[in-house]
Amino acid sequence: MKFFRLRSAGVIGLIVGMTISVPSQAEKNAFSTAFSTEAKVEALRSSAPEPEAPFGFIFNLDTPPQFVWRSPALAEHGICPTIEEVAWFDAEGKRFEKPEHGGRWIAIVRSKLPDGKTVIRSITLFGRPEGFFLLPLESLGIRLDDIEEGVPEPLATHRKELRQVVERGLLEFLNGEDPRGARLAAALDDSRQEDGAKRLRYGVEDRSRSCELRARLAYEGRTTQLLPPPRHLEKGEQAPELRPAKTPPPAEALAELDRICQGWADESGAPFSSLVAKGGAILHHAAFSPKGNQAIDLDFRADVFSITKAISGILAARFLDAGLFALDQPVSAVFTDFAQHPGHIPTFRQCLRHQSGLKGHGSWGGVGNAWFDHVVFNGIETLEQTPTQKYAGDGFDLVGTAMQLLSGETTTRLFHEGYFAPLGLPLMPYEGMGAGARPTVFQLAVLGQIMANEGRYGACEFFSRETFDAILPTAYEGYENPDPDNKLHFYGLGIRWVREDRDEAGKPLFSRRTIGHGSFSFSVFQVDLENKIVIAQVREKKSQVDAKWYPQFLEAVHGIMIEGKTN
Repeated sequence: MKFFRLRSAGVIGLIVGMTISVPSQAEKNAFSTAFSTEAKVEALRSSAPEPEAPFGFIFNLDTPPQFVWRSPALAEHGICPTIEEVAWFDAEGKRFEKPEHGGRWIAIVRSKLPDGKTVIRSITLFGRPEGFFLLPLESLGIRLDDIEEGVPEPLATHRKELRQVVERGLLEFLNGEDPRGARLAAALDDSRQEDGAKRLRYGVEDRSRSCELRARLAYEGRTTQLLPPPRHLEKGEQAPELRPAKTPPPAEALAELDRICQGWADESGAPFSSLVAKGGAILHHAAFSPKGNQAIDLDFRADVFSITKAISGILAARFLDAGLFALDQPVSAVFTDFAQHPGHIPTFRQCLRHQSGLKGHGSWGGVGNAWFDHVVFNGIETLEQTPTQKYAGDGFDLVGTAMQLLSGETTTRLFHEGYFAPLGLPLMPYEGMGAGARPTVFQLAVLGQIMANEGRYGACEFFSRETFDAILPTAYEGYENPDPDNKLHFYGLGIRWVREDRDEAGKPLFSRRTIGHGSFSFSVFQVDLENKIVIAQVREKKSQVDAKWYPQFLEAVHGIMIEGKTN
């Protein structure tokens, strides 16, 4: 046995009996070709045409913008798309030869690559109504107060100048330097209209997404089908709703849970809200802020990151239940161009179980890009489906794009109208399918209760028990002997089995039929299907002390829920 010692940056590595394999020239060439192909595909997917003139995203009606591809990444790879068509649509989806009035406009730009492939992108721009942009900034209806807090001492006497600098930057932003400025300008214009509240009901970004989606549907001549409303349940069929427990747990049990949560907030520096319920009875619902911080309330929202995947799986259940797509159907059923590349087309199930071959989260605008599927198509030959999990969120965004094209509504609107509006709950910001949902803890717990009820809540049936069974975790086909306790071996539609939570003696805290999903912020979403327990937390950020407090929190919940420390 041979030993080789390596010293690098003060660290000694020990290699035992190691044989170093030198790749052949053919292997090097193959790797180089694959790397070059992937880099070229990424350059194309990440690029879009833009107005030729500076500050062109906001324009005067007498000089509508011309478009060019000027991406350095494309030039590096020798890719030069030729623009063949620019189709103009107003905010209502009506097509024009060129912009004819002030306000929001969507340009759909169709280009051709040297190899004959088509590239389509859409861009939101803004045509200036007469007299819309005049100094000062107050002419836009915006007033920036002088900065009062958090200013370093040397700048304390220059607060007014700081405000003017910010105002100048915002004016440049709103004068067409950045595409986001055009979307903001369009929202400001929307807000000044008689029906401004209706236009912006779902938010500034959703308004832009909806208009771009409407333009695409008109451009392609697609027909759409709205999701049916939830089925109404008669009194004898109705399911538990979240309500305050008629008989709460003993005061000392709740005090201990409060102590743990407050200690967690204090030591982590992260505010959070928490809700635990059993059979619909809310046994603990509170918000916690670190000492010395501004207190949050139960309306607190934060990005729950990858718990969004579970939320998106719940939205997909509505489409499955309505028969708008099937899990093992290829996505080419909606994205017909994909059919040209058999062997590279994922199914809806693969997209929702991290097997699509896509690798990122929110790439290329994600579901907020009305042409996201087409961006994926501009490299579909590199898409290889996998027999096991390759964790990513882009597959969820691909399914979200299909949902939008099938229904004609953005995912934000679909979720609200499909779940929360029928229950009288407020709008939940929902920026992406793999991350970006911002529920209150009550909203997150309601979704948990729907899962505990196998698709029902109160008088609403959102999806059938058959659909519920279809979205539960199943084994990946790539494992010959999948381990039921290995969280990587089983996955559902954005949910997994949660079986690792144990007490100090190693005994499971909850049943083996507990589902949920983790979160980058350490937010919590768990549902014990057997005991009908819902555990939800919405927190702002994770910390190094979460591993200390989380087990204490779960054991306290277990004591109340399972051991019967309740009256």
